[in-house]
Amino acid sequence: MPTAITFSEYGGPEVLTLSEVATPEPGPGQVRIRVRATAVNPIDVRIRAGRMQGLFPVAFPMVPGWDVAGVVDKVGAGATASVGDQVFGPATCGGYSQYALLDQPLAKPKELSFETAAAMVTVGEAAYRAIKHLGVRSPPASSTSPSGMPIRSPKQPGPTRTSKPAATRARPSSFPDPSRSLGRGVRSARGPPTHSHAQTAAAP
Repeated sequence: MPTAITFSEYGGPEVLTLSEVATPEPGPGQVRIRVRATAVNPIDVRIRAGRMQGLFPVAFPMVPGWDVAGVVDKVGAGATASVGDQVFGPATCGGYSQYALLDQPLAKPKELSFETAAAMVTVGEAAYRAIKHLGVRSPPASSTSPSGMPIRSPKQPGPTRTSKPAATRARPSSFPDPSRSLGRGVRSARGPPTHSHAQTAAAP
């Protein structure tokens, strides 16, 4: 049987244990991956510590973690990825495992390591939303601060040169929403331990 990091009570890192779990089976539209890397986020720590019980109640044993990257080894009907594809995204539940299920797998760019891809899921989405919300653009080479002092770009010195504003990119429709993924993951953990609890970073 595959193994996963689980916890059966709230607490610190000491409550995490290595446990045998059932192998998850992908449903319609889902893919199963052999996890090559998983990210640890602050929300994982808060849920494990019991500080989110009112918002994200869980059932024990719980496999934490949502941000994963790995290689597809089985697909459900209608899935958008194929066996052998390298993908990343939010797991439906339990990323600290040898296997995980993904509803919205994204193709991993060849230039990215599995570790970097897994680390991009939640924080990458947060960064994108912040930039979009603030309407951030590349500043001109020479601009003025609120105090009236000139601000110059180190890449393009001189008062007369300007840089073109970076083109804004629409949010990919296929990019998963971590907040929705988190909700799915916790909801699937409410029932008795099933295949949805089988998902780690050290695939054999």
